[in-house]
Amino acid sequence: AAGALLGALATGLRSLAHGRPLPADHWTELRAVPDGPIRMDRRGTARLSGLTMLADGTVVPFRLPKADPSMAANIASTGRLWIAGVPRPGAARTGLPGYPVLGTVWLG
Repeated sequence: AAGALLGALATGLRSLAHGRPLPADHWTELRAVPDGPIRMDRRGTARLSGLTMLADGTVVPFRLPKADPSMAANIASTGRLWIAGVPRPGAARTGLPGYPVLGTVWLG
């Protein structure tokens, strides 16, 4: 029972932090070139993939496998991918400065 309570508390805290905007200095803007149109699934989540460039000039693929449709549309229309923190290969939080984090992007 204590483990379930701790798990529920951790999930609740994560969801509260996930819905709170990050300060502007925690965001990194990357150029994004989608490799095709946004794909929607039956549950209303979007999928988008393409290429982006890290700060060292390395071009890496990006994937948003379960994105908020507004996040995917913003990336596709602006060509900008906003990453919380310093982008590195692997999973990173994505969203828009001043707004709550909207999903996870996979780099590399």
